[in-house]
Amino acid sequence: MSRNYILPSIILSIGFILGSAVLGVYWKQARGKESFVTVKGLSEREVIADRGWMAVNTQFSSNSLEDIKAQMRSHENEIIDYLKSKGFGAEEITTDNINIFTNDYNNATYRYQANLRVTVSSSNVDAIEQASQDKSSLIAQGILISGDKWQNGPKYYYTKFTDIKTEMIAEATHEAKKAAEEFATNSGASVGDIRRANQGIFQFLPGDRSNEGDEFYKEKIIRVVSTLDFYLD
Repeated sequence: MSRNYILPSIILSIGFILGSAVLGVYWKQARGKESFVTVKGLSEREVIADRGWMAVNTQFSSNSLEDIKAQMRSHENEIIDYLKSKGFGAEEITTDNINIFTNDYNNATYRYQANLRVTVSSSNVDAIEQASQDKSSLIAQGILISGDKWQNGPKYYYTKFTDIKTEMIAEATHEAKKAAEEFATNSGASVGDIRRANQGIFQFLPGDRSNEGDEFYKEKIIRVVSTLDFYLD
């Protein structure tokens, strides 16, 4: 081999050895990062609804258009008076459906049919509950109540969710890390950085954890389960 090629060859060989060593260290570190554990963290809060809603639906019939209009005005005023007597302000009460239509089918008993719905939305959830339980007094006045609990309520909502969302995510993450640390301790490893995180979906549950919709309960449970991957060192 010519002397002109000896020195470059030596430099190239040294460079190859050093480069291989660096890549070997990097590969070892990368391989180490592939060890991870998947854990879940739970956070729950018991809350009380701060907003309520209910509706009064009624139907009535007549053969006279003027008469059914008069019934409409009378029923609307009686329902509004009833709601005001329960402590609701005029700004909380809305007449959101008035419908008068003609019965076109044969042998109809009445020519005209009417539907009326008055709703109330209030932060006084106890008053909502009380008013929904006392509708019998409206029936005594000749106002026939129609519809089921989905249409009429009462329904209860928690509107301050954003105030506790961040805190709950932090708690779920903390609980997940505790689970990862327990696993790592039992396996002779240590917990490293988060590899991947899935915040999870927030759920609103009835306070008694039944299978019904939470909107029918003043007492609620807010729940989130976060799933995280932690590297193991």
